[in-house]
Amino acid sequence: GVSDDNNYFVFEDILNDCMSAFSRDPWVCRNAMTPSQANDKLYTDAERVSMVYPPCGIVPFQGMVLFAAPLCYIWNEAHEMYFSMRAFYSQYCCRLCTITSREGDILQLSRQFETLLQEACPELVFHLCEMGLPPLKIAFNWIFFAFAGYLEVDQVLALWDRIFAWDSLLIVPVL
Repeated sequence: GVSDDNNYFVFEDILNDCMSAFSRDPWVCRNAMTPSQANDKLYTDAERVSMVYPPCGIVPFQGMVLFAAPLCYIWNEAHEMYFSMRAFYSQYCCRLCTITSREGDILQLSRQFETLLQEACPELVFHLCEMGLPPLKIAFNWIFFAFAGYLEVDQVLALWDRIFAWDSLLIVPVL
C-alpha cells in the first residue's frame, strides 16, 4: 500500500480521506465514462441510480489509491486533489477497471500491448511464453494502474499529462 511506499507514505492521511470521500460520492457513478458493472445484477435500471452501493458505484480494490497518490505532489489542498482524482478516475481510470470491448478500455489496451510487443520483439515474446510467462501477465498491472506505483512520481505525472493532452489511454501500453 501507500503507507509502505517511500513516495507516498507522508500523504497517507490525505489519501485515506480522499478515498473515503470517493467511495461515498454518487457523482462518480453518474459521470464515469465506463460505468461500473458491480451492481448490474442487483438492481433494475430504474433502481440502479438511487440504490448503488457503495455510492460511487465502484467496489474498492487493492491498489485503488494509486489513482490518487501521484496527485498529492500537485495539489496543496486535499479537496483540490480529491476533485482532480475524481475527474481523472471518471474520465480515464474507470476504463482501466471495467471489462468492455469499447475503444480505449482495458481489453483493447491489453491487445495493443501484446500486438506491439509481438511486432517489436517476437523472440522475447516466444521466450517468455516458452517459460510459461505470457508478457501480458508481467505488464497487466502496469497498464491497469497507468504505471502509478511502478514508475517514479515525476514519470507517472508526465505520462498522465500526456493522457490528458491526447485525451486517450492508448499511450499507456506503448510504454
